[in-house]
Amino acid sequence: GVFDGVDATAIRVEGTATSTVTTAAGIVLDGLVTAAAVEADSYGLYLGLGADLGPAAPAPNIRVRREIASTATSETAGDDAFGIFIAAGANAPALNNSGAITARVLGETGNAAAITDLSNTLATITNSGSIVATITATDTDANDNIPPPPVTGSATAIDVSASSIGVTLEQVADTAFTDDDTVDDDAATRPPVRILGDIRLGAGADEVRLLAGAIEGDLSFGAGADLFTINNGATYTGVLSDSDGALTLNVTNGTLGLQGQTTNISSATFGASSVFAPLLSETASQSTHLVSTGDVTFLAGARVAPIAPAGLPVSGTHTFLTAGGSLIGAANVTGPVTGASAPFLYNFQVDAVSNSLVATYTLKSAAQLGLTTNQAIAYDPMIAALRGNSNAAAALASLNSATAFANAYDDLMPSYAAASTELAATGIQQAQSATSNRLAATRLQGLDEVSVWAQEIGYALTRTPTSPNGQEYEGNGFGMALGIDGPLNNGALFGLSLSLLAAEATEEGRPEGELASTFGQANAYLGTALGPIDLDFILGLGAGQLQSRRFVEIGDAFDARSEAKWWAYEGHAALRASAPMRLADWLVVTPQAAVTYVSITEEGYTEQGGGVGIDYDADETTSQRVWGDAGLEISGRFRMGANTVLAPRLYGGYRSNLMDDLAERSFRFASGGADFLLTDETSGDGAPLAGIGLDATNGHSTLSLSYEGELGDQIDRHSLNVAMRFRF
Repeated sequence: GVFDGVDATAIRVEGTATSTVTTAAGIVLDGLVTAAAVEADSYGLYLGLGADLGPAAPAPNIRVRREIASTATSETAGDDAFGIFIAAGANAPALNNSGAITARVLGETGNAAAITDLSNTLATITNSGSIVATITATDTDANDNIPPPPVTGSATAIDVSASSIGVTLEQVADTAFTDDDTVDDDAATRPPVRILGDIRLGAGADEVRLLAGAIEGDLSFGAGADLFTINNGATYTGVLSDSDGALTLNVTNGTLGLQGQTTNISSATFGASSVFAPLLSETASQSTHLVSTGDVTFLAGARVAPIAPAGLPVSGTHTFLTAGGSLIGAANVTGPVTGASAPFLYNFQVDAVSNSLVATYTLKSAAQLGLTTNQAIAYDPMIAALRGNSNAAAALASLNSATAFANAYDDLMPSYAAASTELAATGIQQAQSATSNRLAATRLQGLDEVSVWAQEIGYALTRTPTSPNGQEYEGNGFGMALGIDGPLNNGALFGLSLSLLAAEATEEGRPEGELASTFGQANAYLGTALGPIDLDFILGLGAGQLQSRRFVEIGDAFDARSEAKWWAYEGHAALRASAPMRLADWLVVTPQAAVTYVSITEEGYTEQGGGVGIDYDADETTSQRVWGDAGLEISGRFRMGANTVLAPRLYGGYRSNLMDDLAERSFRFASGGADFLLTDETSGDGAPLAGIGLDATNGHSTLSLSYEGELGDQIDRHSLNVAMRFRF
């Protein structure tokens, strides 16, 4: 449509009160047919009074081989979108779709209908493509955390409720189309075989043959002797109804997923490769109950897989099938519900009571789910919070494997590990090392003048805990340190330095999530000596911002993203003692020991963006680290001309974790609930150290390269530093 408030029609075939339009061979649509209206109705193909498409044989009257798309945008009035609309007085006995027929409403009050027949002539619908009707509630501000208004319109894929002639709907597999080159050129672009939206049948003897793909939506049979067949692994999901109960079900090979309410039928047969998946509800009128006036038969190999009620209830018992005749083969589907169709979060039992099938379910305990200690602590508060998020709760209850549940649960857990703290502490330690390296190089080269220096810092770490209760993570960081120093009157060296450090980490099980930190710090350092022992003292303070981005995916049905930012403050100190021994003009051996202290206090934070049952509140926490290093450095001194000196060095030693606080933090869900305390493991006892470096100086400037590796029982650290010093 060009103008707002004006109906849009892509193709219209219509006669008058005294004349008809006849297309004896029907209509074939091989191109793209689109119609779009704003504050008005939209029609893709409109067949009006007097449009006569001829008999159904030898070919369908309407053949769609590419796409019909109709869209209505409506913010106020209830404007509708129709894909194919067959009005009263038209004649179109058969429709074949191998492409896509879509009707879409952008708004809350309009109706979307992909196929509508008011002529009482459409007797056969064959689908090997997609027939889709959707309504999307519009949101003027997607970032205000206010949901859009509720949808009041209906999304109907096929509406032949005005028919009394009996309609056959058949969904079959897509058929490859090859031309002279024997290649199916559009195989990758053809739509999936499915019907999305409600189906409304009329008062005739209607038949639905679901032989491929899926139908998702409510299926309503009117009066008449109706038949619903599922075969070839096809799937139906929705609310099934029949106005007079004269419906025969035949699920040979496929899934019948009934989404609630009482369905009256005449008989049902479930074959050896069938699955009956009834959705239960704590509201009796909304719980699935298949009631047959005749026999219900389950052949050997048939499976029953009830779906737990919404809202993650603790336990319950529901009758979901009753046979007025005989219940045949009940032993084939009773007992504990196991296998691929069983919900992992619940223990389900199906029992036969008289001529009924009854499902009993119990929410599994943390131990039955195989949760770790931390996961078990969070379990009850998490389930309670998720009960306030119907979409997340339903998605969690639908998971049917340990792997899918474990992946979802990892995403739902808060970030309780000390990954960001450990990275920040590592960066702070590296910034201290930059100062220590400066002092060592000054002594080695005998410099006693004011100098400025700069050092790049790159570091990485991986953490592999020794038990499942710890959190595995890996991360890396980069930083820059700048300093100035000079000699004091007593011969000591005093200096000041600034550094900026940035790091990010990812946790195992959350490959798309991220923990990041940015710290700035200031240091004061002093290098002096006590007899043959050189002493270095370093003190500093810093502040920085931490942030987290946590993606939550629960199967394929739910996803969300929670984000948070908070401040952290740190203080640090280091003492290093070394005793360089010159064994030759070119060789110095230096035993050394150091103690490093870091304390980091993180503010509390509140996540945003994930919604109820996803976002957390976290309390303030403080972590402390004390490392003790002892080792031996061997350095050379090789003169390369009048002023140039190369000084390679090797280092080996051991780092002991003298103080390694448990990472403890209290959490609660932002939507409310009880507090719970999660505790990460310590980082291990210690690790061997190895390092290599090279200093090159010409008397006025010095370039230093160094690498250090720490290979611990839980944490591996690696750092690579490049420093440049200028002498005045």
